[in-house]
Amino acid sequence: EATTDFPDAPLPLVEVVNEEGERKLRLVPETADVIASIDAELCVVAMCGPHRSGKSSLLNWLRDPAGSRGFTVGHGTSRQTKGLDVWGRPADIETESGAPAALLLIDVEGMGGLGVDSNYDQTLFALAALLASSLVYNSPGALDENAIAALGLVSRLARKIEADEAGGNSDHLPDLWWVLRDFALELVNADGYEIDSDEYLESSLRRTNRRESDEYRAAIALAFERRRCATLPRPYEAESDLRADTDKPPRPAFAAALADLRRRLFSRPRPKKVRGAALRGKTFVALAATYVDAFNAGATPVVSSAWTAVVKAECDAAV
Repeated sequence: EATTDFPDAPLPLVEVVNEEGERKLRLVPETADVIASIDAELCVVAMCGPHRSGKSSLLNWLRDPAGSRGFTVGHGTSRQTKGLDVWGRPADIETESGAPAALLLIDVEGMGGLGVDSNYDQTLFALAALLASSLVYNSPGALDENAIAALGLVSRLARKIEADEAGGNSDHLPDLWWVLRDFALELVNADGYEIDSDEYLESSLRRTNRRESDEYRAAIALAFERRRCATLPRPYEAESDLRADTDKPPRPAFAAALADLRRRLFSRPRPKKVRGAALRGKTFVALAATYVDAFNAGATPVVSSAWTAVVKAECDAAV
């Protein structure tokens, strides 16, 4: 089916609702039906990061550097994205093997906002990690202990999901892309030699012999075996341009760094796989529903069991 038939707008994929005083996740049926109709392998890029870090803006720039429409961007203190939103019209791309695929973009509610706790943030982060083939973590500034602790905390649940998997097959966990926003430092190692952004990330994850710090680093390294890093300078000089809805193009240095990130991220990415099988729209939705049910029951999803249930349902339907 042609992707031009899909809604060219953000759609709520997983909502957070209140049921009898408890927060519950809800897979939105109308959006699930749209995704289930995609008869192609899926490459799923999910954008997450701290509240008010500019992640929705970055996802919009990645989706269409010249476009003005996109995911809702807020300039106040309240959260704009609630739960998980998906762009309704997938882009036609090729996977790392050259096979045709559909690219889905997911915007995840920002972490650390008012009125929520760490369990809430960990649940949404883990759900995004389970659904994505590439997880983009957007954070401001350089890599420091605070940044590593923030990602390490939410990575613990993803690590637990991995530990629950028999056989240690980790293909269901995504590639991690750590994007550092408003980055203004020179990339050099301790000896003063130039390094690239990936080397900068790996050096920051080395052991420090401080127990709590090393626990955060281990959680990130174990949850995300495939990880990359990219740095983006400040998009505008003036604070007013950051806050206003403006058609003013970003600085050339930002545009160049953004183009490089788009190339690395979207050039033949890995499809979303579970147990070696690439997901299509229908199986993606079925797995998402299983994960949502598990989180709502207060359990940690066991991917092998969820996949077995989805395969059985597909075989029964085929028969």
